Amino acid sequence: MALVWIDGFDAYGPNGYVADSVLQEAGYYQFQSFNSVPNTQVSSDTRTGVGFSVNVNTWGHWGGGFGRSFNLAGGLIMGFAVKNLQPFYNHILEIGYNNLLGGVFTQISVAFNGANGLTIQTGDNAQAYYTAPNVLFEGVWQYVEIKYVIAGGSPVLQVKIDGVMVLNTAGGSTSIQSASQPSLCNFFQFGTDAPSSVMVDDIYVCDTSGSSFNDFLGDCVVHALLPNGDAGTNQFTQVGGTGAGHFTSVDEITPDGDASYLYSNTSGQYELFSIPTLPSDIVDVLAVAVNVVARKQAAGVGAYAAVVNYGGVEEDGSPIASSLGYVSQQTLFQAPPGGGAWTLNGTQTATFGVKIF
Repeated sequence: MALVWIDGFDAYGPNGYVADSVLQEAGYYQFQSFNSVPNTQVSSDTRTGVGFSVNVNTWGHWGGGFGRSFNLAGGLIMGFAVKNLQPFYNHILEIGYNNLLGGVFTQISVAFNGANGLTIQTGDNAQAYYTAPNVLFEGVWQYVEIKYVIAGGSPVLQVKIDGVMVLNTAGGSTSIQSASQPSLCNFFQFGTDAPSSVMVDDIYVCDTSGSSFNDFLGDCVVHALLPNGDAGTNQFTQVGGTGAGHFTSVDEITPDGDASYLYSNTSGQYELFSIPTLPSDIVDVLAVAVNVVARKQAAGVGAYAAVVNYGGVEEDGSPIASSLGYVSQQTLFQAPPGGGAWTLNGTQTATFGVKIF
């Protein structure tokens, strides 16, 4: 699978909510080692005026920010909306390598450089690359895309801002990684050990495998849509909620744990839900992710899978093992059930849910 993660930060809480614990539940790791200053807060300040973003603040921390791991890859392509909040040197992003034996290494770091541009340095500070000045501005939402390929003998570091290429090392032989590390990466993080203050939204992350989703996707928006109706196959038992509809037990921001939920112990039972009208800033659909927050009730094996019904064709995602504590897991559907490409109308009328395995 070439598309490994998408997130629009719309379901982590209302404006001003400290999202550290919710991000951890969703599989991010949090750095917060110095004091109790919040790492991440939800903000209604977004590029398009729809949904939410997160404000990453590492001031007051010796280590700060949040990140996510993925399978070992020889590179990645990622895009994200960013609003730089400092007029001087400001760390934004790191891409790194975890050897899974206790060693975690920065391959490259990306920072606002105080000249309205970006500086990218290798983790060993042996190499640095710069954009021209006046391409990334303080206090302005912009969309940054990075193509970073270090395996295969032809290193590539390309950066686009709002669709325009502002840095391109393709075709060169200069090292674009920490010299002592393998040509691999498996994590990214926003914010670093140095003070950082940025707002982030609309992330996509691809590896460089496969025949699709292995290049720049362009300026993307990512939105979370909560269930707004039962879709006819709703077989779980309902606890709590604000009404008789099963969807009312799973439509809150942030997830309310055991206050309201749906449950089943029967293999094959499932729930399907409709979604609200797609936001007007979505003009095409590249891919869909189904996020399920779930836990098992007792020790033993418990598994579930995300389900999509698209035009009457139903498809299950891969089974996911559940834990005793709530964890949010994402299943990506790069193509709709039945194949082809997602369409705006097809996505609007599709139904989404979960099945017990």
